[in-house]
Amino acid sequence: MEISSPGKNCAHYSRAKIIPIFLPNQGCPNRCIFCNQKEVTGTPLVRNPKEISPIIQQYLETILQARQRKQAGFPDRIEVAFYGGSFTGMPADVQREFLRPAGLAVQNGIIDGVRISTRPDYISKPGLQLLASFGVKTVEIGVQSLDARVLQRAGRNYSEEHVAEAMSLLHQGQFSIGLHLMVGLPEESLEGLISTVEKVIRLSPHFVRIHPTLVVKDTELERMYRQGDYTPLTLEQAVEICKGLSLRLIRSGIPVARIGLQSIPEMQKSGCIVAGPFHPALGELVASSIAYDRMQELLAKRSDQGKKVVILVPERELSIFLGQRRQNFHRLQQMGYQEICILPDKGLEPGSLRCMENPAPFISHF
Repeated sequence: MEISSPGKNCAHYSRAKIIPIFLPNQGCPNRCIFCNQKEVTGTPLVRNPKEISPIIQQYLETILQARQRKQAGFPDRIEVAFYGGSFTGMPADVQREFLRPAGLAVQNGIIDGVRISTRPDYISKPGLQLLASFGVKTVEIGVQSLDARVLQRAGRNYSEEHVAEAMSLLHQGQFSIGLHLMVGLPEESLEGLISTVEKVIRLSPHFVRIHPTLVVKDTELERMYRQGDYTPLTLEQAVEICKGLSLRLIRSGIPVARIGLQSIPEMQKSGCIVAGPFHPALGELVASSIAYDRMQELLAKRSDQGKKVVILVPERELSIFLGQRRQNFHRLQQMGYQEICILPDKGLEPGSLRCMENPAPFISHF
């Protein structure tokens, strides 16, 4: 949900309807302390490239039906995405076999592109040429942090220099680039986190995903947590940290594509998430917190606190401004705005809001 104006990289970043292909831990050189892909995806490992065409076809039937219904906000682009491992860490011939069905769909105009996820130290010029030949247009890199201590403790085993070199090659290849960041990792400090964000901004990715660290069962991080060697963020801490990072990125022109892992039933089943700030709509909590701050700033400029106030917000963002269970609305009432309304306005651009000059006739109807 947009809570700020689009930035400089938005032209290169476009939303797409994703057909996910999960290859848990494929191509990874080791298992990071926080990782258990099979638990968080809840999807069987795709072992045979012959499975990919039926998966694409199955998703396409549902996607095309939704497109025909002209659902509001439905993305124009359709992409196949290989997630869950380090795609470019697999042998080149294996990559070709997995990419071929998706590449053929791109060639025939059935889908618009392919995206893969990988590690920064597994990016090379020949490897990117291979990807491009099969219609890969977006490369997402699990950077997680640019603090050397955090990377070492997490078992990532690459350096800031690897990230910079990978970004240079990706920019040269004119790929759309997404970076994944994690907050709440062991050894993380506020100073290190701020430094990471500033470095990421200088690298100019086209979008960023932010994931608070969760303690997933059967991981090294679970062992650390059980032994008292790791304390995860609370949900409130995660919301505040993600809010700060998001605002810094957005104000620098870098869209935040997602906050938190995509919620699936397997993640909410008993025992999968051992501890940590899991919430099925974490991004909405962050957006609502930003929206609340925006409304506070708007009201602070007025001299009529306690009087009747109507705040107009974009129609599609009404739930964000109201907050979950109307939390933002109630918080504003507690500030002294007892007769306040938050109403939708079809004419407002995403992220915009304003106070109505003469709200009395509207408030009388509520």
